[in-house]
Amino acid sequence: MTLFLENLRKEPSHQFSQKLSKGNNVSLPNDFYTYIDNYQYVKDCSYPENHDNSCGFVAGSVVLHYWDKTVHDGVVDAAFKDSVTGELNSTNQYSPSTNLKDKLVSYCASTQSTGRIVSEAINNYCEDYGIQGSASWSLFGLGLVDSLRNNRPVAIFGYLPHVQNGGMLMHAVVCYGYHNYGHGIDYVVNYCWPSFNEVILSDPIIGETMYFSLDENYYKESYTITPSDYGFSSSYTPVELDQNVSLGSLNFSTKRLRCGYIENQYINLSPRKQGFGTAYLDFKFINPIRSLTINISFWSNKEMYNSTACAYIMSKPLTDTGQNAWVEDIDLLHDVVLSKDRNNQTVINLSFPKKTRELRIYAHFNDMPPPVDRNKGRISIGNITIDSYN
Repeated sequence: MTLFLENLRKEPSHQFSQKLSKGNNVSLPNDFYTYIDNYQYVKDCSYPENHDNSCGFVAGSVVLHYWDKTVHDGVVDAAFKDSVTGELNSTNQYSPSTNLKDKLVSYCASTQSTGRIVSEAINNYCEDYGIQGSASWSLFGLGLVDSLRNNRPVAIFGYLPHVQNGGMLMHAVVCYGYHNYGHGIDYVVNYCWPSFNEVILSDPIIGETMYFSLDENYYKESYTITPSDYGFSSSYTPVELDQNVSLGSLNFSTKRLRCGYIENQYINLSPRKQGFGTAYLDFKFINPIRSLTINISFWSNKEMYNSTACAYIMSKPLTDTGQNAWVEDIDLLHDVVLSKDRNNQTVINLSFPKKTRELRIYAHFNDMPPPVDRNKGRISIGNITIDSYN
């Protein structure tokens, strides 16, 4: 199995599919294949069981699930999602009130599906549930690569390799990546079968494709958070504290250490104090964040930063929320010249192409020469404007 990727590149006319493996030197490096942003919501999602030969509607459900996770939590109605995990419900019998796949089937005469039939079912669903989006279809994969380039997963209907038993079968899969090597195109798809969520299709026989596009502009929303909005105390917290913030339709949680609303002016971080060395303010939002504008500065021109110190604005990619997933978006000590006048703050604009729900403003000292009895290393956070989705 160590030579399959090379064979695919060298033998483009070869009809082939193969479940990918993380071992034996075989993987899908990002510089080889092009993925849609946050493709893990297709690759790793839970999907409704295909208990009635309705694979096209399963694929349609997975496509809607992707948009529910990446833009608007509501594309998939709550009735069709697990209340704890947010994943799609699955049933072993017809249940259009709790199973999204069955709900889509309910708009049709049977479970037999094509790109046209599933797109019509999704459009009926969007009309019934007030979703500002639309599905369309085409013959022979027209527009497939363009859709992927625009970060839109695609349902493929066709005569495809039977990756479990060999041979071929009529089936629908969800595509979330590709590689164009000049003589043909390999697609990376989820078969929506257990253990076959990352399969290479080399020159598949495509009958139809189904596309879905959400009107992202309709769901965009901008919010401005001022220092007084958090409700923080006027002292630097010596232990980590959690606090929820509600500003109209914007709700988020915070986690902070050595952070407070100082002199009714700014949210300050102050890592440089005996017994500490670290300060941060974390944000966790319900809906994905696309970009932010932040007013930020040092509190004064005597904050005693040295070569052992660091300060960052950080985020976690939308599909990776583990403890080690923080990405340093901007180095506040080296990437920008941070103002030392808190009345004339530096304005920083950041965008998150893959979107995020978690942000962190962080400062740390590895070495703190005396004196360390006063609050220093102060970074002052002013207004923050975030572009999100409602």
